[in-house]
Amino acid sequence: MKILVLKSIFILTFFMSAVNKKNSNLELETLITTYEGYNDIGYSFTYYDELLEDEVEFIFEKISKELLKKYDLNDDKYVGKKFEITVEYVYDDKEEIDVPILKSIKKEEI
Repeated sequence: MKILVLKSIFILTFFMSAVNKKNSNLELETLITTYEGYNDIGYSFTYYDELLEDEVEFIFEKISKELLKKYDLNDDKYVGKKFEITVEYVYDDKEEIDVPILKSIKKEEI
């Protein structure tokens, strides 16, 4: 009986872990960032993470056409400018990592 209960708990824990990974795309984060420009990999934004006490870089391989219409990030005039961005993390089963997706962008007025 003990073994059956332990197996049930293990299976339930494994199942809940898998469900949580599938639903991890519900996590949103809004940050104030600096746009660093476009390179071979994608669109680069940085921000200072106080917890890590270091600068963190987001590189978005793709950005929706809708957001690029709002701000043409291929234009160098935005390099060095501050933006408020909202990022959604979507779990990639193949790579087994959370991939950041740019959901919104707004230029910060100073």
